[in-house]
Amino acid sequence: MGKLEDRFIGDLERLHHEDDRATLARLRRGLGKPVGFCPERDGWVCSRLPSLPEPEFTRRWNDCALTASLFAIHPEAGGQGNLGASFRRLKDDSGGDGAERRFAVLLDSDQEDLPGRLRHAVTLLKSKDIPIDWRRLLYDLQYWDHPTRFVQRHWARDFWANAEHPEQVPTAGTE
Repeated sequence: MGKLEDRFIGDLERLHHEDDRATLARLRRGLGKPVGFCPERDGWVCSRLPSLPEPEFTRRWNDCALTASLFAIHPEAGGQGNLGASFRRLKDDSGGDGAERRFAVLLDSDQEDLPGRLRHAVTLLKSKDIPIDWRRLLYDLQYWDHPTRFVQRHWARDFWANAEHPEQVPTAGTE
C-alpha cells in the first residue's frame, strides 16, 4: 500500500480519535452519492488528495470519497487483511450461510453496484463489531475493475481458503 492510503486513512482516523462528529456526519451524508453530489464530503476528500494526472485523479477521488463515507459509519481501527478476511471472521463468528451469500454478492459486484453493496457489508461488519482494514480497502478499490480480477480472487481466497494461510498484499504488477 502507498502513501496516499496511509495519509488519507490517517486523516480519517484522527477524526475518530478527536471525536469530530460533525465532520464524520458530513462524510456519512455522502453515502450512496457519487463525487459531485455531496459537496461537503467532496471538498474534505479532494483537499487531501495529491496532484495526479487525469483520469487517475478522478478515480482516486471517487475511491477516497467512497472510503470516507464508509469509514464514517464504522470508524473502528484494528482490522487486518482484506474484506474477504473480515467476512471470514463474520462467518466463523456467526456460523451461518448468510455471510457467505452476502460475500458472494459483494464479490460479483461491478463498479456501479459496489458502493451500495459495500455499504451493506460495512453495516453488517459494524453490527458484529468486526473491524475493517481501511487502508487495505482503499488500496483494493483502485484495482476493483482490473481485468484479472486479482482483488476479488484475493478476497475469495481469504474467505474460503484455510484461515491458517497468511495473507500477502498483492500488487498490480504481480498479478
